[in-house]
Amino acid sequence: MVDVVLTLDELENRIENFVEEKPLFSQINAYVDKLQALSDARETCDADVPVQALERLDNNFNNNPEVFSLELLQRCRAEFDAVRNKAEGIRQLREGVADWRGGGGGSGGGGSGGGGGGGGAGGGAGDAMTDT
Repeated sequence: MVDVVLTLDELENRIENFVEEKPLFSQINAYVDKLQALSDARETCDADVPVQALERLDNNFNNNPEVFSLELLQRCRAEFDAVRNKAEGIRQLREGVADWRGGGGGSGGGGSGGGGGGGGAGGGAGDAMTDT
């Protein structure tokens, strides 16, 4: 991947620094050689470029792809934090429900083991109401 980027950079530099004194044929040959090296490297390099990055480069020539990558990573981090916070909220909710059930289930839980599940749940609800 690094070779491909370096080859592209060198091709860009050759185009930008075109020297008219050199024979055109040798410059074209050098350019073709670099394109051939790039074509050969293409088969060994498997890189997926997001379509959004290409569109952004097409729309704004001065846009830096690293800025796009940084913004994408920041969005991913924000989404990750949001999902992590939701998971933490769900965990706390589960613990709260377990504590709520466990508070009533401690006294009524022994009697509900034989199949009378309503007594344990009712005891938990009654305890929760008296706690508040």
